[in-house]
Amino acid sequence: MVGAYSCLLGDSDYNANELLDAGAAKAGVLPIAVNPDIWQVAPCQSVLERLRDGRRNILFVGRISPNKYQEELVYAFNHYRVLDPNSRLVLVGAYDPRDKYYQQLTHSIEALGLVDDVYVCGKVSQQELHAFYRSSHLFWSMSEHEGFGVPLVESMWFDLPVMAYKSSAVPETLGEGGILFDDKSNLTELTFLASRLLYDKELRRNLIAGQRSRRLDFHPQRVQQVVYRLAAELEQQGEECVSPNAV
Repeated sequence: MVGAYSCLLGDSDYNANELLDAGAAKAGVLPIAVNPDIWQVAPCQSVLERLRDGRRNILFVGRISPNKYQEELVYAFNHYRVLDPNSRLVLVGAYDPRDKYYQQLTHSIEALGLVDDVYVCGKVSQQELHAFYRSSHLFWSMSEHEGFGVPLVESMWFDLPVMAYKSSAVPETLGEGGILFDDKSNLTELTFLASRLLYDKELRRNLIAGQRSRRLDFHPQRVQQVVYRLAAELEQQGEECVSPNAV
Protein backbone atom coordinates (compact mmCIF):
# COMPACT_ATOMS: atom_id res chain seq x y z
CA MET A 1 0.00 0.00 0.00
CA VAL A 2 2.76 2.46 0.92
CA GLY A 3 4.41 1.88 -2.42
CA ALA A 4 1.43 3.51 -4.13
CA TYR A 5 2.60 6.94 -2.93
CA SER A 6 5.68 8.82 -4.04
CA CYS A 7 6.08 10.30 -0.55
CA LEU A 8 4.77 9.65 2.95
CA LEU A 9 5.24 11.59 6.17
CA GLY A 10 6.06 10.26 9.62
CA ASP A 11 5.99 12.30 12.81
CA SER A 12 9.61 11.33 13.60
CA ASP A 13 12.69 9.99 11.83
CA TYR A 14 12.00 6.71 13.59
CA ASN A 15 8.55 6.40 12.01
CA ALA A 16 9.75 7.73 8.66
CA ASN A 17 12.39 4.99 8.56
CA GLU A 18 9.71 2.40 9.32
CA LEU A 19 7.79 3.67 6.28
CA LEU A 20 10.91 3.29 4.14
CA ASP A 21 11.42 -0.23 5.46
CA ALA A 22 7.80 -0.98 4.54
CA GLY A 23 8.45 -0.02 0.92
CA ALA A 24 7.78 3.70 0.71
CA ALA A 25 9.69 5.38 -2.12
CA LYS A 26 10.23 8.47 -0.02
CA ALA A 27 9.39 9.48 3.55
CA GLY A 28 9.61 12.89 5.15
CA VAL A 29 9.18 14.06 8.74
CA LEU A 30 6.40 16.29 10.04
CA PRO A 31 6.54 16.54 13.86
CA ILE A 32 3.38 16.57 15.95
CA ALA A 33 2.44 20.07 17.07
CA VAL A 34 2.11 20.24 20.86
CA ASN A 35 0.16 23.40 21.66
CA PRO A 36 0.67 24.81 25.19
CA ASP A 37 -2.61 26.72 24.85
CA ILE A 38 -4.54 23.55 25.68
CA TRP A 39 -3.43 24.03 29.29
CA GLN A 40 -5.44 27.23 29.60
CA VAL A 41 -8.06 25.07 31.33
CA ALA A 42 -7.98 25.20 35.12
CA PRO A 43 -6.27 22.19 36.76
CA CYS A 44 -8.48 19.82 38.73
CA GLN A 45 -8.44 21.04 42.33
CA SER A 46 -9.12 17.65 43.89
CA VAL A 47 -6.06 16.18 42.16
CA LEU A 48 -3.92 19.12 43.25
CA GLU A 49 -5.08 18.73 46.84
CA ARG A 50 -4.36 15.00 46.81
CA LEU A 51 -0.86 15.29 45.35
CA ARG A 52 0.34 18.47 47.04
CA ASP A 53 0.80 16.77 50.38
CA GLY A 54 4.56 17.17 50.70
CA ARG A 55 5.50 13.98 48.84
CA ARG A 56 7.68 13.94 45.71
CA ASN A 57 5.57 12.83 42.75
CA ILE A 58 7.13 10.82 39.92
CA LEU A 59 4.90 10.75 36.85
CA PHE A 60 4.46 8.61 33.75
CA VAL A 61 1.74 9.21 31.17
CA GLY A 62 0.78 6.48 28.70
CA ARG A 63 -1.77 3.74 28.28
CA ILE A 64 -1.18 0.65 30.43
CA SER A 65 0.52 -1.62 27.90
CA PRO A 66 3.44 -4.10 27.79
CA ASN A 67 5.45 -1.86 25.44
CA LYS A 68 5.19 1.04 27.92
CA TYR A 69 6.77 -1.13 30.65
CA GLN A 70 4.93 0.37 33.62
CA GLU A 71 5.71 -2.78 35.59
CA GLU A 72 9.44 -2.20 35.20
CA LEU A 73 8.89 1.37 36.33
CA VAL A 74 7.13 0.10 39.45
CA TYR A 75 10.10 -2.14 40.28
CA ALA A 76 12.52 0.72 39.68
CA PHE A 77 10.42 3.01 41.86
CA ASN A 78 10.37 0.39 44.61
CA HIS A 79 14.16 0.49 44.55
CA TYR A 80 14.17 4.29 44.53
CA ARG A 81 11.80 4.73 47.49
CA VAL A 82 14.33 3.03 49.77
CA LEU A 83 16.39 6.18 49.26
CA ASP A 84 13.38 8.53 49.23
CA PRO A 85 10.43 7.01 51.16
CA ASN A 86 8.51 10.29 50.92
CA SER A 87 7.87 9.72 47.21
CA ARG A 88 4.96 8.55 45.10
CA LEU A 89 4.63 7.06 41.61
CA VAL A 90 1.72 8.29 39.51
CA LEU A 91 0.69 6.26 36.43
CA VAL A 92 -1.74 8.08 34.16
CA GLY A 93 -3.19 6.21 31.20
CA ALA A 94 -6.16 4.21 29.99
CA TYR A 95 -6.44 0.53 30.79
CA ASP A 96 -8.84 -2.39 30.48
CA PRO A 97 -9.33 -4.06 33.89
CA ARG A 98 -9.65 -7.40 32.06
CA ASP A 99 -6.28 -6.96 30.39
CA LYS A 100 -3.62 -9.44 31.58
CA TYR A 101 -0.85 -6.86 31.68
CA TYR A 102 -2.94 -4.49 33.82
CA GLN A 103 -3.74 -7.37 36.19
CA GLN A 104 -0.07 -8.31 36.32
CA LEU A 105 0.84 -4.69 37.07
CA THR A 106 -1.62 -4.35 39.94
CA HIS A 107 -0.51 -7.71 41.34
CA SER A 108 3.10 -6.52 41.36
CA ILE A 109 2.11 -3.29 43.12
CA GLU A 110 0.31 -5.29 45.80
CA ALA A 111 3.11 -7.86 46.15
CA LEU A 112 5.68 -5.10 46.69
CA GLY A 113 3.51 -3.41 49.31
CA LEU A 114 3.14 -0.25 47.21
CA VAL A 115 -0.63 0.15 47.19
CA ASP A 116 -0.33 3.43 49.10
CA ASP A 117 2.66 4.62 47.08
CA VAL A 118 1.65 3.94 43.46
CA TYR A 119 -1.38 5.78 42.10
CA VAL A 120 -2.82 4.10 38.97
CA CYS A 121 -5.18 6.75 37.63
CA GLY A 122 -6.57 5.35 34.38
CA LYS A 123 -7.89 7.67 31.69
CA VAL A 124 -8.22 11.26 32.91
CA SER A 125 -9.76 14.53 31.77
CA GLN A 126 -7.71 17.45 30.44
CA GLN A 127 -8.20 19.28 33.75
CA GLU A 128 -6.97 16.24 35.70
CA LEU A 129 -3.96 15.75 33.41
CA HIS A 130 -3.14 19.43 33.86
CA ALA A 131 -3.10 18.90 37.62
CA PHE A 132 -0.92 15.77 37.40
CA TYR A 133 1.70 17.61 35.34
CA ARG A 134 1.58 20.68 37.56
CA SER A 135 1.97 18.75 40.83
CA SER A 136 4.71 16.33 39.69
CA HIS A 137 8.45 16.67 40.19
CA LEU A 138 9.88 14.18 37.67
CA PHE A 139 8.70 12.41 34.51
CA TRP A 140 10.22 8.91 34.34
CA SER A 141 9.71 6.66 31.29
CA MET A 142 10.77 3.04 30.84
CA SER A 143 8.82 2.73 27.57
CA GLU A 144 10.45 0.84 24.72
CA HIS A 145 8.22 2.08 21.92
CA GLU A 146 7.40 5.73 21.36
CA GLY A 147 6.77 6.73 17.76
CA PHE A 148 6.91 10.32 18.95
CA GLY A 149 6.14 10.76 22.66
CA VAL A 150 3.72 13.66 23.20
CA PRO A 151 3.87 13.40 27.04
CA LEU A 152 7.62 14.02 26.84
CA VAL A 153 6.98 17.37 25.17
CA GLU A 154 4.03 18.17 27.41
CA SER A 155 6.29 17.68 30.42
CA MET A 156 8.65 20.28 28.98
CA TRP A 157 5.86 22.86 28.99
CA PHE A 158 5.46 22.31 32.74
CA ASP A 159 9.22 22.55 33.44
CA LEU A 160 9.01 18.92 34.55
CA PRO A 161 12.44 17.24 34.22
CA VAL A 162 12.35 14.15 32.01
CA MET A 163 14.39 10.96 32.29
CA ALA A 164 13.62 8.27 29.74
CA TYR A 165 14.86 4.98 28.36
CA LYS A 166 16.81 5.48 25.13
CA SER A 167 14.53 3.73 22.64
CA SER A 168 12.56 4.24 19.42
CA ALA A 169 11.84 7.96 18.83
CA VAL A 170 12.56 9.08 22.41
CA PRO A 171 16.10 10.44 21.75
CA GLU A 172 15.05 12.56 18.78
CA THR A 173 11.96 13.83 20.58
CA LEU A 174 13.88 14.88 23.68
CA GLY A 175 16.96 16.25 21.95
CA GLU A 176 18.72 18.25 24.68
CA GLY A 177 15.47 18.42 26.65
CA GLY A 178 15.88 15.36 28.84
CA ILE A 179 18.18 12.75 30.34
CA LEU A 180 18.45 9.40 28.56
CA PHE A 181 19.55 6.08 30.01
CA ASP A 182 20.28 2.87 28.10
CA ASP A 183 20.41 0.29 30.90
CA LYS A 184 17.16 -0.44 32.72
CA SER A 185 18.62 -3.29 34.74
CA ASN A 186 20.97 -1.13 36.83
CA LEU A 187 18.44 0.03 39.42
CA THR A 188 21.13 1.56 41.64
CA GLU A 189 22.22 3.84 38.81
CA LEU A 190 18.62 4.73 37.93
CA THR A 191 17.90 5.52 41.57
CA PHE A 192 20.90 7.84 41.69
CA LEU A 193 19.85 9.54 38.46
CA ALA A 194 16.26 10.05 39.64
CA SER A 195 17.49 11.42 42.96
CA ARG A 196 19.76 13.93 41.23
CA LEU A 197 16.96 15.13 38.99
CA LEU A 198 14.70 15.56 42.00
CA TYR A 199 17.16 17.19 44.40
CA ASP A 200 20.12 18.63 42.47
CA LYS A 201 18.96 22.21 41.87
CA GLU A 202 21.70 23.09 39.40
CA LEU A 203 21.09 19.99 37.30
CA ARG A 204 17.34 20.65 37.28
CA ARG A 205 17.91 24.28 36.31
CA ASN A 206 20.18 23.35 33.39
CA LEU A 207 17.88 20.58 32.20
CA ILE A 208 14.80 22.80 32.32
CA ALA A 209 16.66 25.44 30.30
CA GLY A 210 17.28 22.82 27.61
CA GLN A 211 13.65 21.73 27.73
CA ARG A 212 12.42 25.30 27.31
CA SER A 213 14.44 25.54 24.12
CA ARG A 214 13.54 22.10 22.78
CA ARG A 215 9.77 22.43 23.35
CA LEU A 216 9.63 25.34 20.92
CA ASP A 217 10.45 22.95 18.06
CA PHE A 218 6.98 21.43 18.53
CA HIS A 219 5.05 24.68 18.92
CA PRO A 220 2.32 24.97 16.23
CA GLN A 221 4.00 28.03 14.72
CA ARG A 222 7.29 26.16 14.31
CA VAL A 223 5.57 23.06 12.92
CA GLN A 224 3.61 25.26 10.52
CA GLN A 225 6.92 26.45 9.08
CA VAL A 226 7.84 22.81 8.44
CA VAL A 227 4.51 22.31 6.65
CA TYR A 228 5.18 25.31 4.41
CA ARG A 229 8.68 24.05 3.63
CA LEU A 230 7.48 20.55 2.77
CA ALA A 231 4.67 21.93 0.63
CA ALA A 232 7.11 24.14 -1.29
CA GLU A 233 9.48 21.22 -1.88
CA LEU A 234 6.67 19.02 -3.12
CA GLU A 235 5.33 21.73 -5.40
CA GLN A 236 8.75 22.04 -6.98
CA GLN A 237 8.95 18.28 -7.43
CA GLY A 238 5.35 17.97 -8.59
CA GLU A 239 4.73 15.17 -6.11
CA GLU A 240 1.95 14.29 -3.70
CA CYS A 241 2.99 13.65 -0.12
CA VAL A 242 0.57 12.28 2.48
CA SER A 243 0.59 11.41 6.14
CA PRO A 244 0.32 7.70 7.06
CA ASN A 245 -2.88 8.60 8.89
CA ALA A 246 -4.45 9.32 5.54
CA VAL A 247 -3.59 5.88 4.16
